[in-house]
Amino acid sequence: MKNLKLNLLLIAVATIVLSSCGGLSKMVENAESLDHKVEPSPLETHGGEIETTLSVTFPEKYFNKKAIVTATPILKYEGGQTEFEPTVLQGEKVEANNKVVPFAGGSYSYTGKIPYKAEMLKSELVLEMSAQIGDKDPVVIPGIPVATGVVATPTLVQVEPKAIAMGDKFERIIPETYDAELLYVINKYNVRNSELKKDEVKELADKVKAANKNERVEIKGATVSAYASPDGELDLNTKLSDNRGKSAEKYLKKTLKKLKVDEADEDDFLKVVATAEDWDGFKELMEASSIKDKELSFVFFLCTLTLR
Repeated sequence: MKNLKLNLLLIAVATIVLSSCGGLSKMVENAESLDHKVEPSPLETHGGEIETTLSVTFPEKYFNKKAIVTATPILKYEGGQTEFEPTVLQGEKVEANNKVVPFAGGSYSYTGKIPYKAEMLKSELVLEMSAQIGDKDPVVIPGIPVATGVVATPTLVQVEPKAIAMGDKFERIIPETYDAELLYVINKYNVRNSELKKDEVKELADKVKAANKNERVEIKGATVSAYASPDGELDLNTKLSDNRGKSAEKYLKKTLKKLKVDEADEDDFLKVVATAEDWDGFKELMEASSIKDKELSFVFFLCTLTLR
């Protein structure tokens, strides 16, 4: 009779224990039924910190009425982990001052932040929970992955910026060249008035005048290039090109003096280059002409004034 009572007592105790642990076991087994939401996802770092808002919804009949649950978001990364501030939840029959989750279903929301470290760039945010009833040992509920990775673009900016020298196309001095042509009559070297009235000759004078008035422009020099056609004797062509250079030089000096270009008084300002026989120029003019028999000689005399 005594043995029978002892067996009944053991059965009663076992029933009580199973009943007490059974509710928590259900919470462990059904952890995947929890619904969650994380903002932002993936996580982001601002001002050296990671801030996140986590919402968890518990389905109906999930949360044991006598259970106390500690929920802790943990950011796990290679070489370590960092915990957010934990939140304590309780069933509706627990006499405490924690957030109550009804047996009929409910939710909780948490916002917290942690300092950012470079290792957290590749990481996973996991919600880990433990549940207990009374003074009994807590039961671990399987962790729930809720977010992956951290967007840390602001941390990629160099904290101690340094100047980087890069090439550019800036030119402190931009050279400009102005040209005009004076054409001569065959075997002549005097500058004709009709040539001085041409638009390009007038434009050259206007440009020199404008440059002389501009404080940011410096007139560096002028060059007279005089030519003779390749026909005729070499001595004749040499003297002809020299004289054409001198006549063009005389005109240019007079014009520069009239425009009050002070630089023109310097010895190396004006240069004269005479070419006795301009074969290249002759060929170019022949090719561009409308003459039928281009193989025949064509006499064309040219003097070019160039300001640089």
